[in-house]
Amino acid sequence: MRKSKIVSIFVGILSLFAIMVVILTGCNNSKYFEEVSSYRFWENTGNTAIAQTNVYNMVKEHMAENNGLIKKVLVLGFDGTRADTLVNIRQSGVLDKNGNDIYSGDNPNVRVSAINHIVDTMGGKMYMAYAGGSNKDNFQATSTAPGWASITTGSWGVDNGVKDNPNAEKGTNIKNLNKKAFMLELAEQNYNTIFMASWNAHADTYKNEMNYVKEKNLPMEFYGFGEYGKYTNEKGEEVKINDNDIHEKLLSCVTEGSKDEKDIIFCIYDWADHNGHNTGFTNTNKHYVNAVRTNDALMYEVIKNVEARSNYQNEDWLIILTADHGGIKTWHGEQNPECRTTFIVTNKNNLVKKEYYGKNYDGYKEN
Repeated sequence: MRKSKIVSIFVGILSLFAIMVVILTGCNNSKYFEEVSSYRFWENTGNTAIAQTNVYNMVKEHMAENNGLIKKVLVLGFDGTRADTLVNIRQSGVLDKNGNDIYSGDNPNVRVSAINHIVDTMGGKMYMAYAGGSNKDNFQATSTAPGWASITTGSWGVDNGVKDNPNAEKGTNIKNLNKKAFMLELAEQNYNTIFMASWNAHADTYKNEMNYVKEKNLPMEFYGFGEYGKYTNEKGEEVKINDNDIHEKLLSCVTEGSKDEKDIIFCIYDWADHNGHNTGFTNTNKHYVNAVRTNDALMYEVIKNVEARSNYQNEDWLIILTADHGGIKTWHGEQNPECRTTFIVTNKNNLVKKEYYGKNYDGYKEN
């Protein structure tokens, strides 16, 4: 009897502890969302954060618009990048207790920055966005495969088949062809397109599309993953493609007259996600923050190469920078603001429709 009572007390203490953890976690999550929402560089508010699926809509509308110019698309991805890291790139407009603009890394407003160039030179805007689905009916993991699949197809995993990262052995979370990626849809319209990333699991997620492209002999290239993810170096060694290789290929894709030149480009940089998993997805972790800033600097180089094209004045480029998910501690995948809160930066503000704005979004779902 005494033993049973002790067990009951012990279980009660554990239950109370679990409740306290949930409450405290919720408070911290709420605080995170409030802080990110307070940054003044956003064009929208936290409550109107945009579903990441709308990137697809922006691309399709841009391509459908007939303005007499040659249509081009450049979508660049910061894999695993939290929205709060952008205060290390651009001044937030929020002051700390000492009257200084808050940031965690080196002084923001750096010269070599894709984000700052889009906003300050190209007249673009920065928007709060979210990953992971909009409500309990379509929630999905805040992970790489579902995040990018939602961005490229304009749909959540319940429709495109990717609710989490793929399991090749079980054949789960393989993207279906009912919701094609915009790169594939535009390849079917005879545009030269490319999907670039160094994470090999994309080959499992997109195997149906890769097979479809081969079968139909479409002008779409896959680079950096699957059978395309390795090369032989000058020593005869087989080397896995990394973000440095991705970047060099990307520069060639935007170079006028290059054999790699493309009309529609979707490219993911993985460094931030790798650093987050290895050392922590926090805005006080210099390794993670510096990886984000490195990606931003490399994207700047790409955009400057676009602007240097001799035919640039006759071209109409849609440029979008975005992320698939954020992170917390050394992981991601959960339904919390740290993992769900992302961003969209674009040079084409007219494509961000008011109807894309979230309906009373609170960091977890739309209400």
